[in-house]
Amino acid sequence: MSLNCVEIEQIVATFPQQGIFSHFFQDNESFFYITIYDGQNYSTIKICLKDQYNYLCLLSSKPNIPKKKQRFAQFLNSRYTGSRLLSIKQYHYSRLVVFTFQHHKTDYQLICRLWGNGSNLLVLDQNQLIIDCFRRYPNRSEWPDEIFQFPDIKENQKNQYSVRPDFSQNINEKVNHYYEEILTSQIFQVKKHKLFQI
Repeated sequence: MSLNCVEIEQIVATFPQQGIFSHFFQDNESFFYITIYDGQNYSTIKICLKDQYNYLCLLSSKPNIPKKKQRFAQFLNSRYTGSRLLSIKQYHYSRLVVFTFQHHKTDYQLICRLWGNGSNLLVLDQNQLIIDCFRRYPNRSEWPDEIFQFPDIKENQKNQYSVRPDFSQNINEKVNHYYEEILTSQIFQVKKHKLFQI
């Protein structure tokens, strides 16, 4: 189960709201990291785009940076490292999180869409034109030079959800631990299954 909109709201409230994009990296096809420098401290936001287990959180320690460079992270580092972060906001209590930033006096958005299936990260210009994206979905018009369509606003969506008891305190730490345990267990089960097929 992915994070719900109320859990996302509480997590985003802990994020730095201004600073400089210091580094972007990803360690596989599902995990992406954004490091932000606020003038005093470095903060790293972890984003998981694995189907059914979408989440994001603020890490308490710096993760290991993988040696292998991935396309989308390389694109962001080459274009937007050093850009000024203006805000991080949840879009109308939805599962969209919008990073607004400025590069060479031009505003851009990094959209983090945490939907159950087909989650994505997309960079938009001022006209909502997609510059690039983590995953490319031509059938959803999620492709460079397409216009990104924000979802319709649903009324009272916040009232339908609550924070799970397991996440009631130290939400970033608890969320990261919870999903890491689930995903690690899944990897173990897949390896075990393959082993017994040999």
